[in-house]
Amino acid sequence: MRKPMKSWLAMLSLCAVAVGAAEIPGFLRLRGADLSARFEAMPLGQENFAVSLAGDFGSDLVVLVRRMGAGEAEWHEKHADVFFVRQGKGTLVIGGTLVDARETGPGERRADGIAGGERVPLEEGDFVRIPAGISHQVIPAEGPFDYVVLKIVVE
Repeated sequence: MRKPMKSWLAMLSLCAVAVGAAEIPGFLRLRGADLSARFEAMPLGQENFAVSLAGDFGSDLVVLVRRMGAGEAEWHEKHADVFFVRQGKGTLVIGGTLVDARETGPGERRADGIAGGERVPLEEGDFVRIPAGISHQVIPAEGPFDYVVLKIVVE
């Protein structure tokens, strides 16, 4: 009984190798050197930040963000932000209430700041998940603050 199972598993693993990760729908690999080059090439706008879409998979987006100054406070009704700090130090203000919020799209709000909220220090290598419906704002300490964001739809 064990032999057929082992043969089946061996066959399955060969099929998986033959397909290759690059051919799997929704697969994305961002290599470290490529990320560094992409962040360096991103032109900063008037607000001292740049955004580059690295992948759009329908139910989630992968976005590269470089900040040189405080970003606007944000609130998303239907998606969570999950991010990895690639470079820099800063503070995440999370929770609290958006000050003078304005709607920027369906289920999306922005503001200049947050009243209340908790201040969480961030540094290179940190991983963060912000649930949908929670106000948040990233404030870099100095220099470039680069992070990779996965925006996940949560209905």
